[in-house]
Amino acid sequence: TDLIYANKTVVSTSENNEVAFQFSHLLSNVKFSFSTDAFPENNIVTIHEIKVKTARNATIDLLTENKWTASDETVTIEPILDAQRSTDNYFIIPAECEISFKIKIEINDAILYESEQPKTAIIPADVFEMGHSYNLHADITPEILNFEELYFTVEDVEGWDEIGNQ
Repeated sequence: TDLIYANKTVVSTSENNEVAFQFSHLLSNVKFSFSTDAFPENNIVTIHEIKVKTARNATIDLLTENKWTASDETVTIEPILDAQRSTDNYFIIPAECEISFKIKIEINDAILYESEQPKTAIIPADVFEMGHSYNLHADITPEILNFEELYFTVEDVEGWDEIGNQ
């Protein structure tokens, strides 16, 4: 669910006394995607048990700072990958986000590799802005399989269109 607000300082009236408000988004819109192009074609690479831990509660003072202050309480989202290895979009509070998942690699029904512990990446809060959409993308390569840390690239897709003059 999205969360929007109208700033009372951006109000205009028309000749027939209609009041127009300029609405803005308070949340970030994120999706997650993975690529496995570095593996040979006969390898079946499965990304599973994806978990995204992010702020459940936060406060914001729109009159002063326009910045969220997240509580320590978190919520875990468990997105599902589609055939293109992307998730649906999720609205999140622009705060630190932890992404973890497991990888399994098979060839001819034999398991070549299966991660025992999830691979984890932390996306810092300063990456996200209110009203922006992001694709958090990870390239899964054979080289990262033995590492515990993983890095996502954060692509600012586009800011949302303003919902003004409603």
